[in-house]
Amino acid sequence: MRQRHLSTASSRRPRPIGYLGRRELAPKKDGGGTSVIAWVKNFGPMGGGGSKEETVFYYFSHGQCQDALDTARNTTFTPDENGEIPLPGPLRSLYVAASSACLAAFHKDGDLWKQAEQNYEQARVNRIGYTCGDQQVFLALESIITAYRSGVRTFSQKAGGSVCPILESTTPSHGNRAGGYEITLRGTNLTEGDFFYWCGKIMRIGKTDGKSFRAIVPPRSHLGDSCDHVDLRMKNGYPIRWEAFFDYDS
Repeated sequence: MRQRHLSTASSRRPRPIGYLGRRELAPKKDGGGTSVIAWVKNFGPMGGGGSKEETVFYYFSHGQCQDALDTARNTTFTPDENGEIPLPGPLRSLYVAASSACLAAFHKDGDLWKQAEQNYEQARVNRIGYTCGDQQVFLALESIITAYRSGVRTFSQKAGGSVCPILESTTPSHGNRAGGYEITLRGTNLTEGDFFYWCGKIMRIGKTDGKSFRAIVPPRSHLGDSCDHVDLRMKNGYPIRWEAFFDYDS
């Protein structure tokens, strides 16, 4: 299985992926509390060759919160040879809030609490449009802000499992160009009716146990010019770009 890294789109080695979840409060003897935030610390997405959405998610999920904040704040750069553009406004609010909250909670940069709270309120308004990965970032942000507003000033982290749908492999992983035959796709958190991309073609997951499902291979002639090697990924999984692959025989 192969993976896109942030800096090299041709390198494809998978990384595990973590989960951003809700907080747990553990009272301390002094009457305060410790908020344990479920985090994707040292986990992360596939990356993706220059996309600011993937870059800022990668930084945040690896606990590189200052880098994430700098990326989210940057609105001055123009598209370069990789097509890089600033984050759209709704995501900028989310990642400015989440990165500021991270730095305030875990790196004791208390001056950033105000910025985190202000941008959190805007992120709440925009939440309906977030992808699965961004929703998990929002949950971590909400956990930190809620704990802070309740008087908690000591924070710690824990890791967990992802709730986002991902595709990981195909069996068989290649076949003839005529299509029309079944293959098995495997992954995690798969749901019947969810959509996935087959080289740009949108397809729907059928009956599944959450870990695998069967799909009919489209004819190669129905796809674009560069689809001999097919990347399969979930439509709603962005920016977590875990991918499976299928090759049409020459």
